[in-house]
Amino acid sequence: MPDNAKALFLKAKIYMEEKKYKEASENAQAAYENNQSNMEYEAFAALGLIRDFKIKPAIEMLNEILGKHEDNVYAINALAEAYMVSEKINEAKNLLDKAESIEKIPQTSFLYGLFYVTQGNNSKAKINFLEYKKRAGNLPRVLLEYANFLENSNDYKEAQKEYKTIIEKHKNTPFAKIAKERLDELNGHIHLSRPVYIKPAPEF
Repeated sequence: MPDNAKALFLKAKIYMEEKKYKEASENAQAAYENNQSNMEYEAFAALGLIRDFKIKPAIEMLNEILGKHEDNVYAINALAEAYMVSEKINEAKNLLDKAESIEKIPQTSFLYGLFYVTQGNNSKAKINFLEYKKRAGNLPRVLLEYANFLENSNDYKEAQKEYKTIIEKHKNTPFAKIAKERLDELNGHIHLSRPVYIKPAPEF
């Protein structure tokens, strides 16, 4: 039942945004069981395991998926993220290169950006985060991720511009509130902890 699968997957993505990773994984798996023709669903279930730091079962699941569909770009990206979490950086990079050669989707650019951050190469990270923005269509969550990267890179003026854009263009979203808090800190009004990279439910 594809319609039921879509509803379950939507719930999975909401749970992922709320950092309820177990529920996200369970709903994505249920979506896949309702519609096994959609390769995104099962990969998303594995991604929920990764975000819940259940790396070994996630890798096993993803290898099983890729054994059936070796060009499943969603599974390839999820496996790359698992390897990054496990600090298997070279393996992660190889997988990202493979994913990019199959289909150019937003999450690959996002993961490339994180990869280059781990390598201390902020210039290449910035290029990939900008590509992520382009591919994802400047969603407020994406803008916030990019602004966080800029702030962590000490590019405060550019970070301020991005936060202002979120506040002005997406004022009725929860991301605007976060952006206002970050902007206030940059302006010296309040003191918060430094931002961290948000790992969203990917827009595969």
